[in-house]
Amino acid sequence: MEGNYDIFCGGQSIGTARVIREGLYYRFECICRRDRKEVFKIAVSCGEKQIILGTPIPEGQAYKLHTKLPAKRFSGGEPQFFVAENDADKFVPVYPDRPFQHLQDLKNAVFCIRDGVSGIVIGK
Repeated sequence: MEGNYDIFCGGQSIGTARVIREGLYYRFECICRRDRKEVFKIAVSCGEKQIILGTPIPEGQAYKLHTKLPAKRFSGGEPQFFVAENDADKFVPVYPDRPFQHLQDLKNAVFCIRDGVSGIVIGK
């Protein structure tokens, strides 16, 4: 599994993922570029299993993600890296003059501005 791989979004390569074996772990170094300024996740599929690596953070003109995961989580097969779809994510607007009904969801949420409206995106 060690090596350099493309990261895909909608069939188009948007960056690279470097995989390095470190003992019982794989270290992932992902760098990608996106036109849209929104939170997204990078995932990898090995065989039938899909694993979310995490959310890259902006650094200059690129988004970067550095993480380590146990090697035992990855089965054989050629890994494919891609931007995980946020279809199941839910955007909830936050208004200063209205009560907020989703306090229990904040641990799985990130702040986001969509179409000029502040709110949170509640993850899967």
